[in-house]
Amino acid sequence: MLRRASCWAVGVAAAGLVAIPAARGADFQLGLVGEGVEYSQTSSAAPGAPSSSLSGNTSPFDFAASVLGQPISVSSATVTGGPHSLNDPLSQDSPGANFYRDLYQSSLSNLEGFDGTYSLQVNTVHDGTKTFNDLSLSGDSFPGASHITNWSALQSANVNQGITVDWTPSNVSADTLAVLGVSSVGNGPDVFETPLPSQPGVLTGATTSVTIPAGTLLAGETYTVELLELNPVSGDTSTYPGALVGSGYASDTVFDITTVPEPASISLLVLGSVPMLMRRRRQRSEPN
Repeated sequence: MLRRASCWAVGVAAAGLVAIPAARGADFQLGLVGEGVEYSQTSSAAPGAPSSSLSGNTSPFDFAASVLGQPISVSSATVTGGPHSLNDPLSQDSPGANFYRDLYQSSLSNLEGFDGTYSLQVNTVHDGTKTFNDLSLSGDSFPGASHITNWSALQSANVNQGITVDWTPSNVSADTLAVLGVSSVGNGPDVFETPLPSQPGVLTGATTSVTIPAGTLLAGETYTVELLELNPVSGDTSTYPGALVGSGYASDTVFDITTVPEPASISLLVLGSVPMLMRRRRQRSEPN
C-alpha cells in the first residue's frame, strides 16, 4: 500500500516509547509489520471510500512488512506467523535498498483477517540473525481518512512562499504518530518529508498542519503528497539495540499539490501565443 515505505516505521515509537534514540551502529534502524488502508482526495470534499487511484497501488488494502535503514546492511528478511501461517521473504528493489513485503487484499474484511501475532527475522551483515517476536495485530484500530481542508488552495500553490497543508484527522489518539511526505508524480524521488521517529519533531495525532518551506518545490509542477497516520500496537527496542521494530494500523491519505508557474514562465507562454493569434487574425481578414 505505502509507496513511502519509510512512513510505516512511524508507529514503532508510539507503542509505549517516549523517545527514540538515533541509530547507534545497527545494520538497520526500523521495522514494521502492519495493516494499512489508503484513501485518495481528489477534490475539496473529504475522502470517501478507500481508494488507491492516485498512488496506482494494486489495492487500497495492504498487509505489509518492512525493514528500513539509512544506510542498511541486511542480506535478507522474512515475516512469519499470523492466521495465514506466513513464511514470506521480503524483497529489495535494488541492492542496498530497503526490504518490503506487500500483500494487497480485495477488501477491508480480508485485510482484517491478517490480525494475529508475527515474527520478523532479519539477517544482518555484521551482527548475525535478529528475530523479533510477538509483533501483534489486534483490535483493527485504523485511523480514519484525514480531510485536507485547504485542498483547493493547494492546487495553485506559490513555491516562493511556505506551502501549508491543513487537515482534520479522524480516529487518532495521543499515541498516534504521523509522517507527511512529498514526491514528484509517478513514484518519483522524495522532495520533502517530516521527521521520522528517530528525529525530533515527529508529528502526532494532535498535529493538524505542516508547512513546506518556501523554495522546496518547483514552479509549474504537480506533486504527490502522502499523509500517513499510524496507531501502534507493539514496539521492541531491546532485541537489537539501535533498531526499532513494531506493529500497528495505518491510514494513508494521498493527494496532489500543483504549483503555479513562475511569472516569467507565464509571460513567455503569453508572448509565445501572440504570433499565432496574429496569424489567425490575418487569415480571417484576408479576402476570399
